Amino acid sequence: MLLLAVLLMAALLPGPLLASTPRLTALNAQANGPLSTLSLTLSEPVTYHVFALANPDRIVIDLPEMQLTSRNLPRDTGLIGTVRTGRPSAGSSRLVIECTEPVTVAATQLRPTQQGRSHILTVSLRSAKSRSDSGLAAVIPPTTTGRYAATGWTAPPPRRPPGEVRSDSLLPVRKVVALDPGHGGHDPGAMTPSGLMEKAITLATARELRRELEAIGGYRVILTRNRDTFIALRDRIAIARKAGADVMVSIHANKLDNPSIRGLSVYTLSENASDAEAAALAESENKADVISHLDLRGATPEVTNILIDLAQRETMNSSSRLASLVVDRVGRDGPLLVRPHRFAGFAVLKAPDVPSILVELGFISNKEDATTLASADGRRKLVRALARGIDAYFARVEMANSR
Repeated sequence: MLLLAVLLMAALLPGPLLASTPRLTALNAQANGPLSTLSLTLSEPVTYHVFALANPDRIVIDLPEMQLTSRNLPRDTGLIGTVRTGRPSAGSSRLVIECTEPVTVAATQLRPTQQGRSHILTVSLRSAKSRSDSGLAAVIPPTTTGRYAATGWTAPPPRRPPGEVRSDSLLPVRKVVALDPGHGGHDPGAMTPSGLMEKAITLATARELRRELEAIGGYRVILTRNRDTFIALRDRIAIARKAGADVMVSIHANKLDNPSIRGLSVYTLSENASDAEAAALAESENKADVISHLDLRGATPEVTNILIDLAQRETMNSSSRLASLVVDRVGRDGPLLVRPHRFAGFAVLKAPDVPSILVELGFISNKEDATTLASADGRRKLVRALARGIDAYFARVEMANSR
């Protein structure tokens, strides 16, 4: 009887007195002169962290884990292009505002509504080009952490003077991931009679995978192409290396005459291809940047061959670990080709200092695979699995480095 009474009392307690996950009940955007403001209606006061990223320009709002009860995400309002949500880690939530141009955070405020039943967090943005406008509120530093107290909004003193939006290089970034959507421009790749083209599938998948990795948090993701244009194979490697990529993931889709074959596969560089590429690199006229942080100018042919071979074999080992983890994560609830980890001499796999894999997402010659790859909804589970595989790889690398 005592237990029943306790349960009844708990059921009668008002919601706020019971432990619950905060709710984000509404998201609204408004443009007013030089300011664009995103308003979040929350079920209760929360701690939050606001910071800016560049390339592309975006504002990130980190929050505790919460339920998103509103599915209407604002877009195309002043400086605010699109808003997306994510969960970078257990117990946390994230909103990312994709901006139409570089911005600064003009003001943030967390306040209760007049009825006191909910709270509103506002994040106001202004163009970074208009910093000299004196009529605006004082700029709060691009990285802002706050909480709601009984007397209102409080923020810690700035760690540095107000200034421009921080670039990615000044923020805690775990690793750089280069995504390489295959084909493009005059090269459509594989095609189906209905007009489904590999180049469109690979670009859409790369964009979705970039969003998924950014939602996990801590990754800077670059695309070797972000529109329907042709990029030579060697240029794709050069783009990844110039960006300082820690891994490169080339994305493709397959096609066969046999329509029954389906499933994802992942390729890494074969041993024979590696030997041939090392020899070709050793004969390169410009040896200054064959391997990052290693100048081979003046080295004897024997030393050059040994160093390139050692670097490429280490890269191949890392590539194989990445491939194995991607195969594992995709295979947990998705179709895989027989022997899904394969080896070949694809040109995009031959960077001697960037672990690289080539992912064949499936077969557009297969009805089930083609249906999956033709739509964002169909690709969603696959993209999430790819992101989990990449994230697991970096977790292993960090664990090994910490020993």
